Amino acid sequence: MFERFTDRARKVLALANQSATLFNHSKIEPEHILLGIVREGSGVAVNILKKIVDINIIRNIRAKTEKLMEMGKEYWEAKLPHSEKTKQVFAETIEQARNLNDNYVGSEHLLLALCVVRSDITNEVFDTFEITTEKILEENARFKKAKNIQIEDFHSKEVAKQVQSLTWRMNMEDEYC
Repeated sequence: MFERFTDRARKVLALANQSATLFNHSKIEPEHILLGIVREGSGVAVNILKKIVDINIIRNIRAKTEKLMEMGKEYWEAKLPHSEKTKQVFAETIEQARNLNDNYVGSEHLLLALCVVRSDITNEVFDTFEITTEKILEENARFKKAKNIQIEDFHSKEVAKQVQSLTWRMNMEDEYC
């Protein structure tokens, strides 16, 4: 199931597992994934959040999420199972990637899925900070557009270099032949 997940999305899930373990929870819940996104700190999803809310609010999202979670009674170790709600998030994550015509699953798809399939805690966090699916999609589109412009610009420069090199070689051949 996780073959199409980017390395960063997999890191988010590892951090989600770590968050659940730190809170002595027996399962990974959607709020742990949200913490994983925030803790990872450099993926597309957290950059989208930074555009939607003030940078300082990112810290508040983590603090609020952690405050809403209750400490578990037992200590759990190793890889934890996913709750039913988290399994729904994964299904929605793949659907979001498909809807956006992406051939990979990244942290932005996880964030979108969390916004659609909400737990009580993620619902309260998203409502508090006014994070909506529409805002996430808007910022993701901007991010993709900027990324495509950079790629197109790179390709244009590469083509220009190749043409320049070819022209130089042709001029050299004319001079020496």
